[in-house]
Amino acid sequence: MYNMKSLRKALPIRLSLLSFIYFSSGVFIGLLLTRHLRQWKTTCQISPSTDDIHDAQMKYFSDKPPMVTRTPVLEVDWSRAENLEKQARILCYVNTIPQTHRTKALHVKHTWITHCTNYLFMSSAPDEILHSVNLNLTLNESRQHLWSKMRAILRYVYQYRNDFDFFVKADDDTYILPENLRHGLAEINPEEKIMLGYPFTHIIRDGHLSGGAGYVFTRAGLKALVEESLDRHPACPTYDEDMEDVKISICAYAVGVKFRLLADRHTTYPFSWRSEPLNECLFQWRSLHHLFEQIPLHSKVQRPPDFDISQPFIRDERSLLSQLLISDHYVNPKIMYIIRFTAYHLRPVGIVYEY
Repeated sequence: MYNMKSLRKALPIRLSLLSFIYFSSGVFIGLLLTRHLRQWKTTCQISPSTDDIHDAQMKYFSDKPPMVTRTPVLEVDWSRAENLEKQARILCYVNTIPQTHRTKALHVKHTWITHCTNYLFMSSAPDEILHSVNLNLTLNESRQHLWSKMRAILRYVYQYRNDFDFFVKADDDTYILPENLRHGLAEINPEEKIMLGYPFTHIIRDGHLSGGAGYVFTRAGLKALVEESLDRHPACPTYDEDMEDVKISICAYAVGVKFRLLADRHTTYPFSWRSEPLNECLFQWRSLHHLFEQIPLHSKVQRPPDFDISQPFIRDERSLLSQLLISDHYVNPKIMYIIRFTAYHLRPVGIVYEY
């Protein structure tokens, strides 16, 4: 039998052992419960009930002002542009040179020209990406031989005279909005001998085309130009130099092609080139671009100078730029992507114009 002395020694050891067992059991049970609760919480987060989702949505929308829609689906109506595309088939052809195939023409292909019905890149060398037309020119690519090249381009484009209604010439630093162009051509009969573009008047009194801003010939206008004028009519120049836009205008006038002006409702020409002295042509993209270039880089106030609103041709603040801009010249390739985003993807909410 245990004596009292031995019992007193064993009792503390037994109590300590029991305490350890109870403590360990509590820790073990606590860990199991914690793990179970975590799994349960995760499962609830991954698979919430429909009621929970609905309640959360209702709480979210109830905390928002009334302008927040519960179905934020944004749509753009392209029906007008699609109808115009069916009515006006346009062939866009771009004058480029081998040295700028990658630095300029490629960005034209990546931005605006695919909005034409079809397109051609006209050059003196082939290109596997642009699929450019090799004109097999006998003269070097230069401004001195630009008129010879343009005559070769027109003769090549002429083979598509029955496939398109309008023929649009551009340079590889021109940006064109084909949708606005079709809108401007909606009332133009392709069977009438007509040319359209930015109206220069400093050489020909009745106006001549601007090659850089781009110009348009109707089907009848192109046929008359190639069949009756180029290398045929005595008034059509054959000597070679630059100013192809002046010469093509002279040759077109010689066979009865009329220069038709396009202007938006604020009498602003949608074909843009550069600043002109105190008339509607002043307010074009090129003009605004020029004004912004004049802002000192370190100026505290980054804004262009004020316009003289006393001028009779200023209708309102929107007259600073044609709202139906068709073309823009001297466009840096980087700016082409900005114009594309602004024109086709940026939508100021609540601003709608009906033309």
